[in-house]
Amino acid sequence: MPQIYEVNMLMKSTEIRKAVRIFSVFCFVIASLASTNLMAQSAEIMEKFTRGVQQYKIGDYRNSVITLNEVVQMSETEFGDKNPNTAEVINILANAHRKLSNFDEAANLYERALEIREFAFGRESVKVAETLNNMAGLQTAKGSLGRAEKLYKRSLTMREKLLGTQDPNVALVLNNLGELYRIQKKYEIALPLFRRSLKIYEKQPGSNPGAIGFTLNNLALTYHYKGNYRAAEPLYRRALSIIERTNGPKHPIVGKTLHSLGKLYQQQGRHELAKPIFERARKIAETTR
Repeated sequence: MPQIYEVNMLMKSTEIRKAVRIFSVFCFVIASLASTNLMAQSAEIMEKFTRGVQQYKIGDYRNSVITLNEVVQMSETEFGDKNPNTAEVINILANAHRKLSNFDEAANLYERALEIREFAFGRESVKVAETLNNMAGLQTAKGSLGRAEKLYKRSLTMREKLLGTQDPNVALVLNNLGELYRIQKKYEIALPLFRRSLKIYEKQPGSNPGAIGFTLNNLALTYHYKGNYRAAEPLYRRALSIIERTNGPKHPIVGKTLHSLGKLYQQQGRHELAKPIFERARKIAETTR
């Protein structure tokens, strides 16, 4: 089967916004209790952190790594290397390294984030579950699927216990676990996980459109792999519309989704539809190298 690009769900825009909010509140509290010099330093850290997160969101992972490395060093100096807010930065930095296939560096950073969070919040907490989910994503990327499954299930159990079964953070792990099964061609196990994830996202007040778009894309990919092209096409198109709206028309994820849709048309013999889609995907890929 020709290559179909897969969109990974490891870092949702809601998680990024939450990390920025937590980190900014911490910097504000510390600065308000301290000297003018520390207030200026905290503002500089927050500015760089926000910049690094934005670079991550638009797919500029190399510059995100550079910026967030600086933030980690500054945060450790000002707030300590065991501070949970330092772990927020380390976690996103690890995600960026994973995107760049710097797997050893990402693994070391995830271990650091996990150690800090377990120390600060205990072995069962929402933040520990988040780190376990991201560690599972790394193991998936490395091809260690058995380890990934155990980590995802541990994260899922923890989140369901702490947050309830209808929380968006539960939906995120369900989606990632579904992707793991899809990689193993266990489509009948993957599909209900994606459907459950989508149902949770769509029920949320002010639901996260980016998360819905990613989930629709994963459903489309699964039907595509199964050879059910009729079911896959409308899901791809709906996913593409949402992902473009939430990430911008030139984001790498948009290019990957376009490429998958182009492959679908190619496999159906609808070459007149495939050609312009492939061309657009190629232009996006060239601008994001």
